[in-house]
Amino acid sequence: MTKFLWSKKTKHLLKISGTSPLNILDAARRETKEETGYNVKLTGTTGIYNFISSSNHQVILFHFLGEIIGGSLQLDTSEIIDSMWISPLDLLVPNFELRDKELIKQIVENLMSEEKENSLTLFNSYLKSRL
Repeated sequence: MTKFLWSKKTKHLLKISGTSPLNILDAARRETKEETGYNVKLTGTTGIYNFISSSNHQVILFHFLGEIIGGSLQLDTSEIIDSMWISPLDLLVPNFELRDKELIKQIVENLMSEEKENSLTLFNSYLKSRL
């Protein structure tokens, strides 16, 4: 079963900003290591989501799936005060505190669908050689 590492203070899974599209996979792996302590192998994506956030900012979110291949949980306590492993369906519990609930609902629905995972080459053919 797919599980997410949820950070309590920042209320997001992982946030990557100000990065070149050609380096998005490297940035996702780097940010995962910096924010969680885990080394990951990206295995796919549920998609790219363009939305207006609850703070009224336009956001383009790249949602990746991956496997932990090394490292250990080491959270930066100046940014994250708590964390927990949760299943996608746990994100839909009515009293679970979320920002941008509609976006999270869409991602969970994509995860639970039969065609939940797309190839990372969805981003562009240049990335094929980087996998």
